[in-house]
Parts: sequence; C-alpha cells; structure tokens
Amino acid sequence: MNSEYKSYIEKKCELCRESDMFSPDLYSRYDVKKGLRDSEGNGVIVGLTRVSQVDGS
Repeated sequence: MNSEYKSYIEKKCELCRESDMFSPDLYSRYDVKKGLRDSEGNGVIVGLTRVSQVDGS
C-alpha cells in the first residue's frame, strides 16, 4: 500500500471516529434500545436460523 493511499485512509478513519460519536444519555432521552435489550440489560433470546415471533410484556 503506498503512503499516499495509507494517509488518505487514516484521515478518513479518524473522521469516522469523530463523526460517529454521540452522547450515551441520548439512549435514555429518546428511549432507544440497544438491540433487543432494555436499559437494565434484560432482553430476549433470538434465533438466526428461523423466523419467529417475540411477544414481550
């Protein structure tokens, strides 16, 4: 890999790291879930090999 290309990639990586950050408090402010888990870490087990339905309460 030439140095010009490597320098370009490194700059873009840094831009992505800086731009892809947001405050963790936004999860609670907008009630955003992390995957299938709630704010206390409770969640559901899911299978990737078949279609299923999850009924939560």
